[in-house]
Amino acid sequence: MMMAVMATGALLSACGGAPAPDGAEGAQDRGAQGQGAVAADAGAAAGAGADAAAEETGQAGDQGSQGESAEHRHDADRGNGGQRADGSGDPAPVDRPADWAGTISAQTLPASGGTQYLLMNYLYGDQQTSTSLTGDEVAGQEFFAGKQVECEGVASLAAASASCLLADGSQEIPLEARLVPTAFGHSALLLSADEDGLTDLSIPHGTPVAFWGAEVAELGDVTAEDVESAAFNAVLMADRPDGDVPPEITIDCTVLDGGAHATCEVAGTSDGGGDGTWYATAQPGYRPGVSYLFSQLPA
Repeated sequence: MMMAVMATGALLSACGGAPAPDGAEGAQDRGAQGQGAVAADAGAAAGAGADAAAEETGQAGDQGSQGESAEHRHDADRGNGGQRADGSGDPAPVDRPADWAGTISAQTLPASGGTQYLLMNYLYGDQQTSTSLTGDEVAGQEFFAGKQVECEGVASLAAASASCLLADGSQEIPLEARLVPTAFGHSALLLSADEDGLTDLSIPHGTPVAFWGAEVAELGDVTAEDVESAAFNAVLMADRPDGDVPPEITIDCTVLDGGAHATCEVAGTSDGGGDGTWYATAQPGYRPGVSYLFSQLPA
């Protein structure tokens, strides 16, 4: 299926899920809640659901924010690409790069015993092309606004990570902060929270990634249209937090493995900075429901 996106509205906040806040008070609130509140077992359910869906389609060994950011005009001749991908007939799996094996680009994180999520904090201004961020710079990002957090170490594109301890209500949640490449040659912070302890994320070195939620509760209910909306936000947020985007961006997604994976062809972004094929893998997100890590396949 193909979505022709008429981008006439504003993108969502840098952490996803809500319009960009108008002031400091809004930033403190929405920056922390941009991808919603997560129940203690929501991440585990998302991971388990991806595994189960992959098993049903014979992919058990390799299974693994939010909403529309602009007005979307859907083509009248979309075909049946929006059907639920919960049975036979899914397209064949994608031939992924060998170095993706065992990484979060290819498989869903193992389920945790408590709060667990991934979240991407897109960077702007002077930090948009950062190659490293100190612990203090990590703690100063939008997601942590108004929260108690301490971060140590350095997050870098060279695979070093900063470790943080976030006080979230009565919980103290460890987070790993990694600096990752995104579309348009920019950088973002990928945060991994796990109540069971720090996770040593395995990420393909140098692969541009993006992250967003599909606003769908169950993997079996995911349609190509849902993934297209998530891909639009995930890829475009790397360019700018709000404002005008190209008048028409073409996104064509195919759902794989009962929703555990998908592929998206993106075209029409500014100077081609987000164009290409993006491979989606279901991961636990900050909001309950289905979220996807998008990884750009080599041209």
